[in-house]
Amino acid sequence: MKRFKQWVSIQKFKNARLLLLAGIVIFNICLWFFSSILAYIITPGTYGTITKALWESGITWMLEP
Repeated sequence: MKRFKQWVSIQKFKNARLLLLAGIVIFNICLWFFSSILAYIITPGTYGTITKALWESGITWMLEP
C-alpha cells in the first residue's frame, strides 16, 4: 500500500491533469454501471437482463439526448 501511495504521489506531481481525467472517467463508468444495476433491481420486468439494462442506460439514456 505504501508503494502505491508513493506511485500516486509521483504521478500526481508529473501528470496532474491526466490523473484527474482518469479519475473522472473511472467515476463516470462506475456511476453508469451502478445506476444500471439499480434500474434493473427496481424494474426487472422492463429490462429482462442486466446486460440489456447496461445497454439501455448507456446508449438510450446518455447518448440519445
